[in-house]
Order: sequence, then structure tokens, then C-alpha cells
Amino acid sequence: METKNSLRIVLSSPGDVPEERRIIDEAIDEINRGIAADRDLELKVTRWETDAYPGFHAEGPQGLIDPILNIQDCDILLGIFWKRFGTPTKDALSGTKHEIRAAIELWRKSQRPQIMMYFKEAPFLPRSLEEHEQFGLVLKFRKEFPKEGLYWTYADAPDFEKKVHNHLSLYIRQQYSLQKVDKSLPAPASREQEILRHYRRKVQQRFATINLFGDKRPAANIGSAALQRMSEMSHGFVPLRLQAWRDDAGQNATPLEIAELFFKQETPRRFLIRGLPGSGKTTLLRYLAYHFAGEGATLPVYLRCKALNLAKTSLEEFVREKINDESDSKEDHQTLCAPERFLEKPMALLWDGVDEIEDIETSKSFADALDKLARDHPRCKMIVTSRPIGLKREDFPKFHALDLLPLTPEMIAAYLRKWFADERSAGILPAETSTASAEERSANLLLAGKDACVTSLAEERSAGILPAETSDTSAVEPRADLLAGKDACVTSLEQTFATKPRIRGLAANPFLLSMICFTYEQDGDTALIERRSSLYENCTKALLHRLYDAEAATGSAKPDMAQTLAVLKDLSLRFFLWQEADFPVEQVNVLGQRLLSATALGQTEDFLDRLQRDTGLVQRDKEGFTFVHRSLWEYFTALALRDKKSDFVIRHAANPDWEEVVRLYAGLLQNEDEIAALVEGLWTINRPLALRVSTEVQTPAAKLLKPLIEKETGNQSRLLLIDDLAQSLPLVPESERKNLVNETLEILLIACEEQDCEVIYHGQELLERMGLEPLQPGGLLYELFDLAHAAERQQDFLNDPANHFEWIEVEGGEFWMGDDEHGSDERPAHRVKLESFRLAKHPVTNLLLAKFPCGSQYSGYGGESHPAIGQTWYQAYYFALWIGARLPTEAEWEYAARGGKQAQRTQYYFGDDVEELSNHAWFGESGREHAHAVDEINPATGKENLNPLGLANMLGNVWGVVRRLV
Repeated sequence: METKNSLRIVLSSPGDVPEERRIIDEAIDEINRGIAADRDLELKVTRWETDAYPGFHAEGPQGLIDPILNIQDCDILLGIFWKRFGTPTKDALSGTKHEIRAAIELWRKSQRPQIMMYFKEAPFLPRSLEEHEQFGLVLKFRKEFPKEGLYWTYADAPDFEKKVHNHLSLYIRQQYSLQKVDKSLPAPASREQEILRHYRRKVQQRFATINLFGDKRPAANIGSAALQRMSEMSHGFVPLRLQAWRDDAGQNATPLEIAELFFKQETPRRFLIRGLPGSGKTTLLRYLAYHFAGEGATLPVYLRCKALNLAKTSLEEFVREKINDESDSKEDHQTLCAPERFLEKPMALLWDGVDEIEDIETSKSFADALDKLARDHPRCKMIVTSRPIGLKREDFPKFHALDLLPLTPEMIAAYLRKWFADERSAGILPAETSTASAEERSANLLLAGKDACVTSLAEERSAGILPAETSDTSAVEPRADLLAGKDACVTSLEQTFATKPRIRGLAANPFLLSMICFTYEQDGDTALIERRSSLYENCTKALLHRLYDAEAATGSAKPDMAQTLAVLKDLSLRFFLWQEADFPVEQVNVLGQRLLSATALGQTEDFLDRLQRDTGLVQRDKEGFTFVHRSLWEYFTALALRDKKSDFVIRHAANPDWEEVVRLYAGLLQNEDEIAALVEGLWTINRPLALRVSTEVQTPAAKLLKPLIEKETGNQSRLLLIDDLAQSLPLVPESERKNLVNETLEILLIACEEQDCEVIYHGQELLERMGLEPLQPGGLLYELFDLAHAAERQQDFLNDPANHFEWIEVEGGEFWMGDDEHGSDERPAHRVKLESFRLAKHPVTNLLLAKFPCGSQYSGYGGESHPAIGQTWYQAYYFALWIGARLPTEAEWEYAARGGKQAQRTQYYFGDDVEELSNHAWFGESGREHAHAVDEINPATGKENLNPLGLANMLGNVWGVVRRLV
């Protein structure tokens, strides 16, 4: 086993610099993964609050702390002061001074430990005599600092983080030489190459994980080894696919692979990637940074766009600042940003979240500035991500515009197999562990009626899987069990996805798929993941339950789950109203004061820090806190809205940023009156959202929408509603669009019993644009018009002579279509070839149309055997489908009207003599109230008006388009 040398650091400070003490842990963790690892070195921190224990000592508390800190055996003492000097000890004005004095005395004797002292120079106004005294002691100590020493000052926490990281890195570089080389990267031949290699390794280490629910730490607390495995970039990354932007949601395009797009030399260098929350935009950029850093030819720079302000800094300076943040020293920064290298050698600038830019003017001018940067530095790759809202292709004309595609069933299945891999194949159990015991255990669980995916710790203990002394016998511990070589959880979820489109649609979103896996792993019930609101609710409960259940069992005085939810709801709503995704620490502490009970330890930031460590629901950066994913922020905001009146929700519903929140809020409502009031309110301001909301709630959608539809006259509002639905689809995750459109139109057309054929046809067009087949078995209109029985209906109509319905066979052939001498819409005459077809002998009668559910009788226009008039083309179209037929094409109609195969190039099928018309057609009877019956005899000839094919009334009787069938 490879061993490492230890470098022990003692941290010494009063209690007024908690942020700096937290930063030390992060800085050392990063250094251990970087330059320390290169030198077979490991930095370890000793501090009293984590390494000491309660007790009594003759020398007071410091007597207990000193042996733990063991300053005489440390390598570095790192001291921090701001406004407090500390609590007096038996021999010093504070414990911190006692520790620093001991370190100085040791250094004077043996030149160790190294002493790194930092003083914070942030503004501070003492408000009491004690604060004056404490601050005065700090100033005095600083003034009297030993002449052998050099201390450092800093302005704030970010400044401290940068300085302490650089100082520790410089110390290690000077004191320890490189011991091992990463074989995956070329050995450095120069100082420059060493710096580049170190930068790439640091980037790889930073992006080696995926933020599923925070960092890797929560996995141990929430009992999910799978979550920890899937957080590894090398294991859990989904091989996302992209495709060129589509202007129409129903257009087909060829999916493109990541390697083909980004890693080949001949591929484009500018990319604009759009995707909805959870689609994998940030994870993709993290993966690209991880890959580019590993392959060594391209230097990646990950840039979060949110804080960019072009009035204060150019894009070039913004990139330099980010490189500076990632550099361990001034030398590193100078090397990476040298004129001959910076933006001139191959670099990949990964711009994450253009839609999140806070400065309005920067948001407007970013595209132009980026285009100029790309033109000035053509060797750089530029990869930009954004949500679709406000994103325009024309703003990025030189960029290759791409959409993130939803996961395919095959990709989902592969992810499930990874998540629910048995512990042996995942490397958790040793390979020699008996397979039979796992299979036997699964069989026993099934026989006992237990869920194959979840057992209690007590059952694990009795089965010999966990040791007998394991605590918390009531907690639920997820396990993966094999059933005949196939994981039961994977099988169950695959079956669920196959039978429940709503869950399948959710699973096509990478973030939601991870939530589905985690939630199902904890409970094994697919009912908990059917709706997004349920999924978020049960996932957050699973993350929180073990934490608070364990505390309840030990009598811990931490805030309970209800209090946690109260804090998260309040912060979520307040910052969502401000559209601030990052929650500054100062504001968080103020807002949380009234919510945290007296039993809670520390300020709100301490509470949220702990929540970050133990659940991963939130994460912390330099500025403050944020939810690990926007979807969770939207969920907790929706949860907060339950305490508000519906008009508060409706007021914000016209804002696209609130779309997901309102839908999640609707899914959380249980009271039917509240649901109805919400839908009615949305109907007046945002009808597409009202439709989408109706798919999220338990109340039948028709019950909510039909009364609203029936209040309106005409069909214009419903036609516009379908148009609005289509136009609003970019706000919906692509994986959900087809299902949403189908569900919504099912409500409008079937549940609300739509009778207007124009509205139905408008819906059909949208369904077909989405790539659906509404007229095929299983399709929406197939069900609406009961097309499964169309052939039976046709036969019944053919068998009843009263319908005057029979077919005439029309043999195919060629003919001259159009006319060069009459109406301009008939020109030019041209030859057309047709296959054989059938045409109904008579126009559709009133009797026949009356049987059609969407037919409308033209008032007072003849009897049952008279031609049905006053119908729309849409009614004729669906009537034909309803009896298993179709309308003829224009060419078929003209061919049949001219007499078919024997047609002559004359104006009428009988010739050009207008005087002969009265022998072949009913016309010119302006005083007549209605047309002739379809089979009426012409007194001029004593026969029906039949053309050479035997088709009746092909000329005259009904003006306009005659309703015939094919």
C-alpha cells in the first residue's frame, strides 16, 4: 500500500472567524488533491473544536486542548485574528495567544513549526466596552508581533481563501520536491510544462464529481452507496446527445455525439447549447472541462456567467480572473496568462448560464462581446450554455446552435443498471463474497412479502450482512438485491417506465432520473415518483428523514424537519421573488433569525452549512448558498406558495420564470376548490399554463376546463389556445413535450367533448408536428372518432338504401388537368396520371351526415335524401375518416368529373355546348329553396344526372365544393 508523508497544521484563532476556519478545510482538501499528492504528501489539520473532548483539567480548558494540539510536534501553526483576542487562560490573555507563543518559542529553538499569521482588516465598529477591549488587544498583539516574523493581512473571506491557498502551496513547493508523476499526463520537460500540467490536474480534480445532491459527503449520511458511486464523473456521467436547433418541435434531426462535436480537430469551435433545467447543461460543461484537462492538448477554463459585468471587466479580464482563482501562485498565473499563450494556444472557454447574467446591460451585450472575442482569438473553443428563455439564434450567428436531447430508453436503462449495480460489481463487497447468499436473501425477502429493494437494518443484521453492533435498528437502509441475475429495482423501474408515460417523461431528464433512482431506492414505491411534485417531495423527505430520525433517537437538540422546511421555504420564496439564485450569507442570517428556534445552534449560515454537509440539498460558494439544482429551488418556492393566497400565485403566473413553480404548486394542492380557483385564474392570463397545470393535479382536467370553455362563443379562443400551447412548448422540457401535448389535447378534445372539426383539425396538426400519429391505433383522434369501427359503419351505410350511399369504381389513367382558356386558377393545363380509385355515386345526404357525431344540419334545406350543405371542409374531412374513407384529391375530382379514362379536352364531360347543360345538371333555379334530392330524375331526360362513369350530379345542384368520398 502506498504511504504518504504527513504535514500537520494546527489552526489557532478566536471564535469570530468561522468562515476562515471553514475555508482552511476546503483549501487543504484541494491542495491534498493537487501539489501535495505530487509529492506523496498529505496535509492534516488539528483544531480544538473537532479534536478535543469535554472534561476538566487543573490548568483549565487549555490544559485539555494543549495535548490535543501538540504544537511541539506540528509543522505549521496557522493563526487568524480579526476583532476578538479570545478567552484568557492561566498564563495568557487568550488561548490563541498561548498557542502562538508556544509555537514562537519552539521556532526560536528548532526553526519549526512554520508560523503563518493572518489579520483581517475588514471595517469594524466596536459597540461595547468588551468589544473595545478585545479589538485593542488584537491591535496591540499585531503591533508587538516578533521582529523575526512576517504576518499577512486580508480584506474578506474570498481574499483570505486566495492568500492562504497560495501561501501553503508556495511553502510546499519550496520545502518538498516532486515524488511521483501522473502517467496519464506527459512528464514536464520545463517549469512551464509543470505549471500547465498542475493546472490541468487541478481542473480534473475539481470536475471529477457530478453534483447530484451536493458533493460526495452526504452519501455516507443518507445511506446510499449508489449515490456516491454515481457522483463520480468517470462512473455516473450520462453520455448526452445533442442535435442542431429545430424551429419546429416535430422536425427530425440526427443526434450528435459529444466526441464527434467537441473533441475532433475539424469540428466547429463555437457552440451555443440550450437546455431546460435538469437537462445536463452544467454537467456537460463539467465533463468537457474534465476531459479537456485530461487529454492535455486544450486548456479548459470554466466560467460561470452569473457575476459577469462588462461595465467593470472585459471578457478577456474575466477569463484571466478565473485563471487567477485557479492558480496556486503568481508564477502560475503569469505563465498561464502569458501573451504568447493566453487565448493564442488552444483553450476551451466554457461559458455556463448566459441566461443567469444578473447585470441587464451585460446580458444585452454579451453575445456581441463574445463574438468579438471569438473573432480575435480563433484558436479558442467557445462553448456557451443557456436555458431557452430569451435565447435567440440570431444573437449568436457564427455559433453552432445545439439542443440537449432527452435521454433515450437505452440511456435510461444503462443508468439504472449503474445505479442499482450489486455491491460486488461496484467494488463495494470483495469479489470472493458468496453470490449464493445474495440470491438466497432475495428469494427469502420475496417469500416474506418484502420489497426486493428495501430492507431494514435489523433484517440485514439477522442475515449476517451487517455486524450485530450496528446501531439504529429502526432506520431503513437501501440494498441492491439480485433476482436470477437481474436487479429487481431495474426491472421494476423499466416496467414502470414502459406503462406510465408520465414517469418515463420525467426519467428522460438526467437530474430527475437521478432523483427517481434515489427516491425509489429509499422506498421502492413507484407511486412516490409519478408526478414531479411528488418526486421532489419524497426525495427531499428521504434526504432529511434519516438525519432527523437519528437525531431524535439520540436526543440531539438540533432543529427538526418542520423547522428545516420552514427555513428553506422562506429563503426560497424571498430569493425567487428577487430572482437571485445565490443567497448571500449576510441576508440569510438576517432572514433566518425569526425562523430558527432557540434550540438551534449557531446562525442560519451554520444551520445551512450543516444541511449542506448532511443532505446536499444546498451548496455553498464564496458568495453564499444556493440550491444544488434550480428544480429544487423551484420546488421549495412552490412549497412556500401553499401558505399564500391563490391571487398571489396568479399575479406571478404571466412571468415565464414562474412557469415551473406554478405547476409544482398546483401538484401540491389537495383541495379541489383551491385547484379550481387556480385554474380559473390562470385561464384569464396564461391559458397554456392553465392547460399544463391541469395535467399536474388530481382533479379531472375536464371538470376544471369544460365549464370555462362552455362560457365562450365561437371557436377562435380554442384555436388560439392550441396555437398558444404550441408556442409555449420551448418552456417545457423536451422529454415532456409529446406527452404534455397529447394529455392537453386529450382534455380539450375528448374530455371536454369538442364538436368543432376545425378545432380538432388544429389539434391534429400540432400532434403530427410533434411526431405523433393521432389517426393510427392508439392515437388521440383514432379514439375520438372511434376509427376502429369505421369499416363496420361503412358497411352498415352501404347496406341501407335510404342513405343513397354506394361506390363507383374509377379506373386510373392519364388526362389533361386544368384549362388554359378560362379561370386563372385552372392554368396551365397539364397531363396527370392517376391510379384507380373509388368515388361515392352521390353527394353525402342529410340522413347520412346526421349520424356523424360532429355533423351539423343546415336548417330547412331539404329532406333526408337531399345533399348535406353548409358544412366546413373540416367536417367533410373527418366524416370521410369516420366511415373509413377520405376526400378525393383535386386531380381525382376533376378526372372523375370529366368522365375518367375516356375524358375529352372539352369544358364538360359531354362537350362544349352550353345548351346541353339542362340535360345533365340542375342549375339556374335561383328561386328554389333547396337543392334537388341526390337521386331525383331529370324531367328533360327521364333519368338521373349521371356522367359516363355513373356518378350523379357532378355538375350543378349544389354550388361550391360537393361533399363526396373516396
